[in-house]
Amino acid sequence: LGWACWKTYANRNGQTQRHWKAMAQLAIGLKQAGLYNEAAPIYESLLAFQLQHPNLEENVYTTQSWLANCYMHLGRLEESLELNQKARDGCAKLYGPSSERTLQMIESMSTILVQLDRHAEAKSLLQTAIPVAVRNCRPNSDTLLLLRHVLAVAISGLPMGKSSRGGPPAGSLERRCADVREAERIIGDVVNKSRQLLGGAHKFTKMFENTASNIRNFLGICEMLKAQGYR
Repeated sequence: LGWACWKTYANRNGQTQRHWKAMAQLAIGLKQAGLYNEAAPIYESLLAFQLQHPNLEENVYTTQSWLANCYMHLGRLEESLELNQKARDGCAKLYGPSSERTLQMIESMSTILVQLDRHAEAKSLLQTAIPVAVRNCRPNSDTLLLLRHVLAVAISGLPMGKSSRGGPPAGSLERRCADVREAERIIGDVVNKSRQLLGGAHKFTKMFENTASNIRNFLGICEMLKAQGYR
C-alpha cells in the first residue's frame, strides 16, 4: 500500500499534501516491516516538509516520534533522545503537559535513557510523570502500564529487553536487592493489570511478562550473592 501511494503521487508536479501523505504511508509500511534504515530518510524528508508549514505542527511531533523510533532501532540513541525531547516539548505546548500524547513521548524518552544506561534520569522522569498519568489517563489506557514498565526496568538497573545473565550486580548488594525487589513488585502489578485490560495474548502483555522474568531472574542472582556473603 505504501509503494502504491508513493507511485501514485511521486511524479506529479509540486509538493502537495497528498504527495507527502503518500511518503508518510510508505515510511509507515517500511517501519512496520522492520526496514528502519529505509524508512528513516523518508521520515527525514517528511519532517523537513512539515517544518516549513506551520499548519502541520501536530504532524511534526508525530513524525519526530516515528523518526526517533527508527533511530532507536538503528542504534542512533542520542539522536533518538533529542527528537523525542522535541516531540515531548511540542506536545506539551500543543496539548498540555498532562495530556496522554505528552505522556507517551515521556515513555519513549525514558526507554531511550535506559538504553543509554542513564537509569537514574529515566527513574526521575517517570516518577514525576506517573502520578500525572494516574490522574489524567483514561481507565482503559495502556500508557500508564507502559510508563510503569519502564520504571520497573529503570529501578532494576537492567538494560531494556535484555536478560539478567552476566556478572554480579554493581554497587551495594543490599541496596541493589531492595531496588530489584521493588522493580519486581511494580512489574508484577503491571503484568496482572495488562492481562485484565489487554489480555494475555497482547504484545504488550508478552513484553511485560518477559521483563518480569528477567527481573525475577536478576533478583535470584542478587539473593544468591547475598547468601554467599557478598556485600
